[in-house]
Amino acid sequence: GGVSRLDGRRIALQTGTRMAPVFAPLARAAEAQTGARIDVLGVPNPMFGDTVTTAGLLPGAALLAAARGGAYDAVLISAESLNDHGRFVDDMPFAELVGALSPAHVLPAHELAAALEAL
Repeated sequence: GGVSRLDGRRIALQTGTRMAPVFAPLARAAEAQTGARIDVLGVPNPMFGDTVTTAGLLPGAALLAAARGGAYDAVLISAESLNDHGRFVDDMPFAELVGALSPAHVLPAHELAAALEAL
């Protein structure tokens, strides 16, 4: 198979709290295939509260807080959390998240499960 090895790489997969348990087994499978360490981060939504669990409504500040200090090589986020102007629901620009999490590569994915499989 053409699965690339990512031995020793640390990857964060950020999603809403509802989907985090769904992604956990996919992350374990991707770890086995790639050799990377993948942390599934179910990010709580401080803006809309615990009942809003979709990744698309996560504010940039919440994504930043969840990934900061993780020393990640890559951070996968839901592309649905960005509007047409490249901003999160709290008006944070995508570029600000990228800069704050540098040198990690921040990757917006439309299908997080597919992105995991494509690592």
